[in-house]
Amino acid sequence: MLRKIIIITILFASGGWGIARYFEIENPKTFKRVFSSVKIADSVKVNISSIDIVEETNKERISIGLPPLSINDQLSNSASLKVDDMINGQYFDHISPSGEGVSDLGSKVGYEYVIMGENLALGEFVDAKDIVNAWMNSPGHKANILSQKYKEIGVSVKYAKYQGKNVWFAVQHFGTSRSACPIIDLNLKKEIDSLNRELKMEEGTIETLKQDLQSPGAQNQPTYESSVYLFNSKVDAYNNKLNSSREKINFYNDQVRKFNTCIATFQ
Repeated sequence: MLRKIIIITILFASGGWGIARYFEIENPKTFKRVFSSVKIADSVKVNISSIDIVEETNKERISIGLPPLSINDQLSNSASLKVDDMINGQYFDHISPSGEGVSDLGSKVGYEYVIMGENLALGEFVDAKDIVNAWMNSPGHKANILSQKYKEIGVSVKYAKYQGKNVWFAVQHFGTSRSACPIIDLNLKKEIDSLNRELKMEEGTIETLKQDLQSPGAQNQPTYESSVYLFNSKVDAYNNKLNSSREKINFYNDQVRKFNTCIATFQ
């Protein structure tokens, strides 16, 4: 007697899973401009360095029990881009005339972040402390300096003309890099996509074999039993691959959930 067709339930991966979307958060641009009053007659003799500004900033944080910010070279580069752009474009704003904001500058220098923020200052200042004091007297800028969400900082300060007058341009870029949150294995995502493409192709092959085996007179064919064996082998291989795909999907989605939970703490 010929064997009966063994029909194994085929569980399809398509539509059975979803990958949460991870994203970047940009600090809201709600800060007021800071113009300091004139402090001295000849500010060109003043030497203000980015290191000094970082030190004064960290003093403010340490004074209330917050950890100091570490200098990040990419944030220093993005801050420098902002200073140069304001000098060359003769503007003073968080958004450039071309529409670039702090997140655009961060992306331009390759800073992968979960959050970024920016403080700007323009005017005549006596030293780095004078600049930081001006920021601390502005609620929005003070919030950036004392934010627990930021881990890193980059600063650029330059002396140049603005509307015909020599002034200091200072930029602070704050950020927390994406490495602060659990990693998402994007290679695993590619592997999952490849597996699901293979499964989709194999679904078609299995369906064709199934239709052939169930067609009228199929059981009378001399190749029927070998076709049954081939069908069941294909189904077994498919389901094994499907289980592997599901395990990888669950692992990947767990990474995404943990990442998004971490991201949410910076909102």
